[in-house]
Amino acid sequence: MPEERVELLAVLATDADAAVADRAQNVALTQPLASFIAAISRPDADSRLFTYCADNLGDKPGIADALAKNPACPTSLVARVAPFLSSDGIQVLLDNLEWLTGDPELVLAVCKCPHATAQQ
Repeated sequence: MPEERVELLAVLATDADAAVADRAQNVALTQPLASFIAAISRPDADSRLFTYCADNLGDKPGIADALAKNPACPTSLVARVAPFLSSDGIQVLLDNLEWLTGDPELVLAVCKCPHATAQQ
Protein backbone atom coordinates (compact mmCIF):
# COMPACT_ATOMS: atom_id res chain seq x y z
CA MET A 1 0.00 0.00 0.00
CA PRO A 2 1.31 3.49 -0.81
CA GLU A 3 0.73 4.80 2.71
CA GLU A 4 2.80 1.98 4.17
CA ARG A 5 5.59 2.75 1.72
CA VAL A 6 5.78 6.44 2.66
CA GLU A 7 5.68 5.58 6.35
CA LEU A 8 8.61 3.21 5.89
CA LEU A 9 10.48 5.86 3.89
CA ALA A 10 9.90 8.39 6.69
CA VAL A 11 11.27 5.93 9.22
CA LEU A 12 14.28 5.14 7.05
CA ALA A 13 14.94 8.86 6.57
CA THR A 14 15.94 8.91 10.24
CA ASP A 15 18.31 5.94 9.93
CA ALA A 16 21.70 6.26 11.59
CA ASP A 17 23.35 5.26 8.31
CA ALA A 18 23.54 8.52 6.36
CA ALA A 19 23.46 6.72 3.00
CA VAL A 20 20.22 4.95 3.92
CA ALA A 21 18.68 8.14 5.30
CA ASP A 22 19.63 10.17 2.21
CA ARG A 23 18.31 7.54 -0.18
CA ALA A 24 15.02 7.27 1.74
CA GLN A 25 14.67 11.06 1.81
CA ASN A 26 15.24 11.30 -1.95
CA VAL A 27 12.67 8.60 -2.70
CA ALA A 28 10.18 10.11 -0.24
CA LEU A 29 10.30 13.39 -2.14
CA THR A 30 8.93 11.62 -5.22
CA GLN A 31 5.88 10.16 -3.46
CA PRO A 32 2.37 11.59 -3.85
CA LEU A 33 1.17 13.89 -1.10
CA ALA A 34 -2.04 11.86 -0.85
CA SER A 35 -0.02 8.86 0.32
CA PHE A 36 1.44 10.87 3.18
CA ILE A 37 -2.00 12.18 4.17
CA ALA A 38 -3.37 8.63 4.18
CA ALA A 39 -0.40 7.42 6.25
CA ILE A 40 -0.75 10.24 8.79
CA SER A 41 -4.43 9.41 9.19
CA ARG A 42 -3.74 5.88 10.39
CA PRO A 43 -4.23 5.44 14.15
CA ASP A 44 -1.11 3.28 14.40
CA ALA A 45 1.19 5.57 12.39
CA ASP A 46 4.81 5.64 13.50
CA SER A 47 5.77 8.79 15.40
CA ARG A 48 8.70 9.30 13.01
CA LEU A 49 6.19 9.74 10.19
CA PHE A 50 4.56 12.62 12.06
CA THR A 51 7.94 14.25 12.61
CA TYR A 52 9.01 13.74 9.00
CA CYS A 53 5.79 15.28 7.70
CA ALA A 54 5.91 18.25 10.09
CA ASP A 55 9.54 18.92 9.20
CA ASN A 56 9.40 18.35 5.44
CA LEU A 57 5.79 18.64 4.29
CA GLY A 58 4.04 20.78 6.90
CA ASP A 59 3.37 23.60 4.45
CA LYS A 60 1.80 21.31 1.83
CA PRO A 61 -2.00 21.27 1.46
CA GLY A 62 -3.71 18.84 3.82
CA ILE A 63 -0.66 17.80 5.85
CA ALA A 64 -1.25 20.11 8.83
CA ASP A 65 -4.93 19.18 8.93
CA ALA A 66 -4.11 15.46 8.80
CA LEU A 67 -1.66 15.86 11.69
CA ALA A 68 -4.27 17.77 13.70
CA LYS A 69 -6.92 15.11 13.05
CA ASN A 70 -4.81 12.27 14.44
CA PRO A 71 -4.88 12.20 18.25
CA ALA A 72 -1.72 10.07 18.19
CA CYS A 73 0.25 12.98 16.73
CA PRO A 74 2.21 14.93 19.37
CA THR A 75 0.70 18.35 19.98
CA SER A 76 4.15 19.93 19.64
CA LEU A 77 4.19 18.88 15.98
CA VAL A 78 0.68 20.23 15.39
CA ALA A 79 1.80 23.52 16.94
CA ARG A 80 4.75 23.60 14.54
CA VAL A 81 2.47 23.34 11.49
CA ALA A 82 -0.40 25.42 12.91
CA PRO A 83 0.16 28.33 10.47
CA PHE A 84 -0.83 25.95 7.67
CA LEU A 85 -4.05 24.64 9.25
CA SER A 86 -7.23 25.26 7.31
CA SER A 87 -10.40 26.31 9.12
CA ASP A 88 -11.41 22.61 9.05
CA GLY A 89 -8.19 21.61 10.80
CA ILE A 90 -8.69 24.34 13.39
CA GLN A 91 -12.23 23.12 13.98
CA VAL A 92 -10.99 19.58 14.63
CA LEU A 93 -8.79 20.97 17.39
CA LEU A 94 -11.60 23.08 18.83
CA ASP A 95 -13.85 20.02 18.85
CA ASN A 96 -11.26 18.27 21.05
CA LEU A 97 -10.65 20.98 23.63
CA GLU A 98 -9.10 18.61 26.17
CA TRP A 99 -6.33 17.71 23.70
CA LEU A 100 -5.94 21.30 22.51
CA THR A 101 -5.75 22.88 25.95
CA GLY A 102 -3.32 20.25 27.22
CA ASP A 103 -0.51 22.06 25.41
CA PRO A 104 -0.19 25.84 25.93
CA GLU A 105 2.17 26.07 22.93
CA LEU A 106 -0.54 24.59 20.70
CA VAL A 107 -3.16 26.98 22.07
CA LEU A 108 -0.93 29.97 21.26
CA ALA A 109 -0.15 28.62 17.80
CA VAL A 110 -3.83 28.05 16.99
CA CYS A 111 -4.69 31.57 18.21
CA LYS A 112 -2.38 32.93 15.51
CA CYS A 113 -3.76 30.77 12.68
CA PRO A 114 -4.48 32.91 9.63
CA HIS A 115 -7.27 30.64 8.37
CA ALA A 116 -9.49 30.73 11.47
CA THR A 117 -13.04 31.82 10.85
CA ALA A 118 -14.65 34.63 12.85
CA GLN A 119 -16.59 32.07 14.91
CA GLN A 120 -13.48 30.08 15.71
